Amino acid sequence: MFRKMCYMTVIILILILVIYFSISIKQKRSDSCYHIIANQIINNKFSGYRLDKEILVKNDKIVLISNNIKTPSGCEIVRLPESTIIPGLIDTHTHILFFEKNYDINFSTELVRSDREDGKFFRFACAILRARSYLEAGITTVRDLGNSGYFWDVKLKKMIDSGIVEGPRMYVSGPGIATRYGQFPSDTPKSTVLKEYQLVETNEDVESQVELHMRSGTDLIKVYANNSPGEGAISFDLLSKIVSYSHQKGLKVAAHAEFDEEAKKAAIAGVDSIEHGYELSESTLSLMASNKIFLVPTYFSKQMYSFIFENTVPGKHRYSPYLIDYVFKKREWIIRKAIQAGVPIAFGSDMYFHLQSKGESIGRFSKDTLVAYSELGLLPEEILRMATQASANLVDNSKKLGIIEEGAIADIIALNGDPIKDIRSINQVSFVMKNGIMLKKTCIYCSLLGKICK
Repeated sequence: MFRKMCYMTVIILILILVIYFSISIKQKRSDSCYHIIANQIINNKFSGYRLDKEILVKNDKIVLISNNIKTPSGCEIVRLPESTIIPGLIDTHTHILFFEKNYDINFSTELVRSDREDGKFFRFACAILRARSYLEAGITTVRDLGNSGYFWDVKLKKMIDSGIVEGPRMYVSGPGIATRYGQFPSDTPKSTVLKEYQLVETNEDVESQVELHMRSGTDLIKVYANNSPGEGAISFDLLSKIVSYSHQKGLKVAAHAEFDEEAKKAAIAGVDSIEHGYELSESTLSLMASNKIFLVPTYFSKQMYSFIFENTVPGKHRYSPYLIDYVFKKREWIIRKAIQAGVPIAFGSDMYFHLQSKGESIGRFSKDTLVAYSELGLLPEEILRMATQASANLVDNSKKLGIIEEGAIADIIALNGDPIKDIRSINQVSFVMKNGIMLKKTCIYCSLLGKICK
């Protein structure tokens, strides 16, 4: 049965490749032009609205923002009379090729289950469906951080870049670099561990792994300062070597660090971002601020915790309901202290639940983290900056992403609502444009993949 499903998936993927390759060639050969007319455009400070309400897009760039623009010959007019325009959202912590089916019972054992049950074709079929869902949700750029097989994220990125499948702009890390067993349990065969992680024990290992990532086409390095919820933590000397050698090669470094000791170690080593940071001290936050190290707080909202409880085997979830208030108070303290210290903060969802089996969209659920930030007391303008400009600075500050201005990349979304007044209006997406190409509402392959990805 499983082999039959794999063959069916391969046939479907081949059809997708053929159809979309022909479409992408046509798109690249013809110049695109869009004249967008909206109800309002939020300014780049997210403190109010621009006086201008019209945008002219040619190819992949915003070329003019004004009022009463004369539509150039051959330019398509897009009327959004009830919509608010903002930049495309940027999620800096995704795992598009990993599928947790047991909803946070135990991440380490779920890795083992995934290795035994989820084949490569299943993961790719679901990842293609997920990639489309991110765009539909208005997330036009992601930074994908491992748990994606052996450089399968690079392959997915290339498929999206070529126009073969629809998905967000991807910045990928390849397999995370770790020590011991990575996040797998300590009795896991090394052959299994090496499917998801690259292990280092010496300085020579570090150099060979960083160079392997470069040859394979990754955009950054993901390192595990600690393996939580697995055992072990990388030594400071190896961590420092990973950071210095990666920076020497022009690659940023994202550090998985849930707890203060490992986060401080990673900050001293000079990483570019601390992922998660569930327990951080003021001294660590001060160090991060001084070195302009980003915090990517991957928090869930109270509604998301309710969803997890409803879909978890009773008594198995690691967070009991009575702990949620305690967790929220701790996270509110961390994010407020981070802002006060001047730590740059980027939006990252860390959403990897297998939501297709519940008929849900991972793109929409990823934006739940922005609601969580609101529940922690942040203002809509702070949240929107984190999800656009700040995240753009983290993933690639050489490009004009995360802003609506002339000369910027044309990543534009429209909302049927006003996110300054209610951040939850980010779920009311009516229009998506990535790289100057408008996302069509119809998805010819989604229903087919949906039958496989259950």
